[in-house]
Amino acid sequence: MTKTKQPIPFLCGWFLVSGLILLSGLGLWRWQGQSQPSVAGQSAGSSPTSMTIGPTVSLPVTGPSPSLANPDCLAVANAECPGALNLTLTSGLTNLAGINLAGAKLSNLSLAGFDLSGANLIGATLTGNFSGVNFKGASAEGASLTGTFDRANFSTADLFGATLSGSFNGVNFSHANLAEGTLDGSYKNASFASTQLVAAFFKNANLTGASFAGVSNRTIVTFYLRTVVCPDGNPSNPRYADLRACRL
Repeated sequence: MTKTKQPIPFLCGWFLVSGLILLSGLGLWRWQGQSQPSVAGQSAGSSPTSMTIGPTVSLPVTGPSPSLANPDCLAVANAECPGALNLTLTSGLTNLAGINLAGAKLSNLSLAGFDLSGANLIGATLTGNFSGVNFKGASAEGASLTGTFDRANFSTADLFGATLSGSFNGVNFSHANLAEGTLDGSYKNASFASTQLVAAFFKNANLTGASFAGVSNRTIVTFYLRTVVCPDGNPSNPRYADLRACRL
């Protein structure tokens, strides 16, 4: 009798594949039957496009920074009064050293004899009577100073680009910075000793008796046409664009 050979390898392979398919199906059924964990704020089964991760945070809208202006200023030494429009003075108190009046706009002031040494007057507009005031070491870049300043002390002050108009007779500008400043008015007997005057502009200025000791006569300044009276009492010479216009 002839024996028929069974395809044992083929049958083993068929059973192996069938088993894997069955196990895969059971695993998929079990996975689908379990509830899905929710992500913060998302319910199970919800669409991923609608999920919210984490709590909602409201951010404040950024606006302009608060103004540093202090329109009503109680004037004392080292007071912070940038942008002041009104100045309240205390009777008998004249020491305003170190006060911050940057950008202030103050008119009709009467501060004769006051101490404003080291004051911040950057960009300030001040008008009034400042006779004998001590402005030593003050910062007044771009400031506009108008009125009576006779015998005031501006030594070592920074007046870069400032505009000075009025009476400045006998004023001490020694070692101050008046570069690119505009000087209009009376400066009789004023001291500009060792003063920085590069590109300063003098117009309608009376410099009779003023001193420019220590300042190079080649320092470039402008004496507007013949509107300047030089220290020797004679008009400036428009031929020159430096201190030689006043024969210095």
